[in-house]
Amino acid sequence: MKEIKLKLSDLLLINNALEKILNSHSSSGMDALFQFKILGILKELERHVSNFNLIRNEKIKEYGKPGEDGEISIPPEDSQAVQKFHDDLIPILDSEISVALEPLEPKDVFSKNLDAKILLALYPLMESKI
Repeated sequence: MKEIKLKLSDLLLINNALEKILNSHSSSGMDALFQFKILGILKELERHVSNFNLIRNEKIKEYGKPGEDGEISIPPEDSQAVQKFHDDLIPILDSEISVALEPLEPKDVFSKNLDAKILLALYPLMESKI
């Protein structure tokens, strides 16, 4: 395992990319070792993602209004609330997070025929980068 530093926004992109890989390749025979590595990385990222989601949801409650269905959201037309929400979250998204991760082998990643957006998100996790 190697410790890497990432902006929280990058960490969230990586988390989403890894979840997409698991969801889209689960039935198409992804090799077990690659799946195991992805699950390990997701587990390490989980606490940061969970903490961010908790804060984001609190801010939605703070600045949002209940809709017809009772769900609280920030109306796009309420530019002041949208701006406050944005101003509260940007420093969090820009904060640097340290995580200890098992790097991914570039040959393993590139052999999976993944979408280019997913490949870009995973670039910081590839062994030659860590």
